Amino acid sequence: MKKIMMIVVPFSLLFVLLVSGCAAKEEQPVPFLNGLQTACPGCDANTDVSAQEQCVNPCMKACLDKNMGVTSYGKVREGTEMKCSCDCSSEATDDLAIAKATILQDLSLCEDVANSFKKNVCYIFVAREMKDESLCEKIELKQGDNSRDSCYIYVAREKVDKNICGKVITQSGSNSKDVCNLFLAQETGKAQWCEEIKVESGDNSQDTCYIFVALQNKDASLCEKINVANGGNSKDACYTLVANKLGDVSLCEKVQVDSGPANSKEACYLLYAIKTQDPSLCEKATTPELKAYCVQQIR
Repeated sequence: MKKIMMIVVPFSLLFVLLVSGCAAKEEQPVPFLNGLQTACPGCDANTDVSAQEQCVNPCMKACLDKNMGVTSYGKVREGTEMKCSCDCSSEATDDLAIAKATILQDLSLCEDVANSFKKNVCYIFVAREMKDESLCEKIELKQGDNSRDSCYIYVAREKVDKNICGKVITQSGSNSKDVCNLFLAQETGKAQWCEEIKVESGDNSQDTCYIFVALQNKDASLCEKINVANGGNSKDACYTLVANKLGDVSLCEKVQVDSGPANSKEACYLLYAIKTQDPSLCEKATTPELKAYCVQQIR
């Protein structure tokens, strides 16, 4: 069943898959431009991984100005300012076509993309940029290919529109209706979207959603929405994470499992001890080895 690391698939991961495809055989190696820096409006060094998406369009534009496609991107700090760092290549002709289509918001330019997978990605990028789910219908439905569902999910996330999630056909996996609702919860910080996620035995999607929203809102009360009857210890994980996020060690007392390497009361206290550099909390360790490890991390 789905695990947390499967669920939170950011738009930036799709971009990594895009640029990892092989170039057409007839293309000859040409110069690369690595580390090109450009402004990143709204970049925040303290945001989560999904915020890396903030550099997709700036890097596309920066590389496109050099008549190149973007092959990778990231964020770097220049003094007190965050900037995007872009790697460009004029060898990546499909990526260049995708950049043009996305920046110019011209779906017809996706027809210049030779690779069929990248062509679908081009449609997704343009649909997302234009916030137009009807463009997703350009993606041909094929067995085993859920690119159209991916497109609907990304547009739904941009528009924060539950109705678009209803267009998703896939019922499970990283491109499902549940993931669409999970993204809406992440974008809005509202637990109501978590309630739309199906609860199935062995599936922690809804639990994961509540944890994200609890962390985003710094609200431990949302951990109570996690149903322990679903199995697992997601509620304990929620309290542990929120305790460290809020700097409220008293929340560790709400963890039900007393000891263990993860998602336990003991682990909650030790993580807090290391984060706050408070050696007195190392006394909560139940073994000499864990206590020694805790103290060592503080010194």
